[in-house]
Amino acid sequence: MANILSTGAVAAGTEIVEIFRGGSRLRTVPESVRSRPEFPEALAKFDLALNETVDYLQKLKSSPQMYSADKEHELAQLWSNASIAISHLDPALSNSCFIKGQGWLDPKVWRNPAFKNIKIGIEDMRKSRIGFVEQQSNPAPPVPRGVLIAGLFFAVATFASLSYLLLGPDLPPSKQVIFHVWVAFCMAASAAFIGGSAVAKGAIPLPFGLHNPIQISAAGGFGVFVVVLLLLSILDSPPKPPVDIQTTIQDQINSALAVPKNIYAKFATLAESGSAGVVALHADGSALEKLGMRGGGTYYNFVSKKHDYGYGSDVNASNGSFSVGFVGMDFGYVIDFGNVASTKILSSFTQAPPDWVNEKKEAWRYLWSFRPPTTETEARAAQQSRGFKVGNVTIASVAPISAGHFYLLRSVRYRQSDLLIALYVDSTDDSGRYYVVWKELQSFDVPMIGP
Repeated sequence: MANILSTGAVAAGTEIVEIFRGGSRLRTVPESVRSRPEFPEALAKFDLALNETVDYLQKLKSSPQMYSADKEHELAQLWSNASIAISHLDPALSNSCFIKGQGWLDPKVWRNPAFKNIKIGIEDMRKSRIGFVEQQSNPAPPVPRGVLIAGLFFAVATFASLSYLLLGPDLPPSKQVIFHVWVAFCMAASAAFIGGSAVAKGAIPLPFGLHNPIQISAAGGFGVFVVVLLLLSILDSPPKPPVDIQTTIQDQINSALAVPKNIYAKFATLAESGSAGVVALHADGSALEKLGMRGGGTYYNFVSKKHDYGYGSDVNASNGSFSVGFVGMDFGYVIDFGNVASTKILSSFTQAPPDWVNEKKEAWRYLWSFRPPTTETEARAAQQSRGFKVGNVTIASVAPISAGHFYLLRSVRYRQSDLLIALYVDSTDDSGRYYVVWKELQSFDVPMIGP
């Protein structure tokens, strides 16, 4: 017997005590309530669940052997049915029915602290049943005549104010706020006296020209006042010019590709001499690619002086290295000549290497004298080459980027251009941009592939 009580009956011990604590009789449902089609069904399901529960607990009290897991599952279903039927009439009572049913499936639910404020004892459910009937039976009190007259007055005042707002002369700015408050008050009073409400909730721009939104929640007559006042203030504000999204995006791209004035000023003479310039190259192009720029500012064309990929590019700065040769049979070479004073790149270079080139003079002469292949097989081989030695220098299509270093780059683009470019990396910044000074040293004949 003790085992039986521990599995089911003891878990319902609170219910047993509740049954015999009081004996209120169920009230008769008024005829006016019975006429509502959804109410009788909901009340019937509630009564069925309550009656079956009382009956089961009385039997269990008199004889613990009457414990039945099937019966408790049946009670759980009855209370669930009552919860669903009552949900649109009394949400609080519906929740009580739901928790009561869940407790018959698992008694731990009744002891859960999260539901301690939900009253589900037998007496609690009886009182809730009585309150449920009374709630559905009491009609709304009639609106006093004086209230209707006051509401009518404010409705007329609202109509007159709106008519003046639409048809009358423009109000001076000093009186607009006062007029807006008056109209909002009239509409709020009309709603409060006659009936109706409005809700203002969420981020709403402040009136009087302020742009910071406020988080607000208001209902009823005050909600009407807030909504109307905000709407009038917004509608009476001067219209904002339309936002040109494309222009905004292009401005962001231009800003990301701009060279700081202090860096440009150091090389202004060179940059304005013709085939030369100072350019910002990005090591990571993902941000600008999201804005629609192909290549993301990592590429550059020394002829068109543009970053956009897809129209022919001579150099790329991705992943911390200069690289050359990207599409078709295009290829090229780049050599790092090490740390060089920035003033030396202003010199007029020739095929004869300057003294500071030192042991890389042979590689210097090679890039000046190199002639691109004229057959596709040779061009493909040059493009796929991983590098080769000229003297003691490895010539390849990739070279790591270092601030303060001087580079010589040969870019071969068939049917487009063949350029020898001097590069100097002035500096880098925290956003991953390289500020590169460049100068065209030689433009060779346009390379072609023969038959």
